[in-house]
Amino acid sequence: MIASLAWTEDTTAVCHLAEPEDAIDCFYEDFGQCCIVQEFHDGDECFVAYCMDFNTCSWEALLRLGCS
Repeated sequence: MIASLAWTEDTTAVCHLAEPEDAIDCFYEDFGQCCIVQEFHDGDECFVAYCMDFNTCSWEALLRLGCS
């Protein structure tokens, strides 16, 4: 069974990383998981979309949704 897994070409990593702190809403896409996160910068409330690609297993800020 292990040998058959080694020969499989189209594999996707399985990531078990905690969602970012202050995540308001999270959803899954084909490539990974994304979360809308509330942050505060210079007293302003901001919202940022963080996404984790299943192949890299790391969270990255992909889209700044704005501040108020």
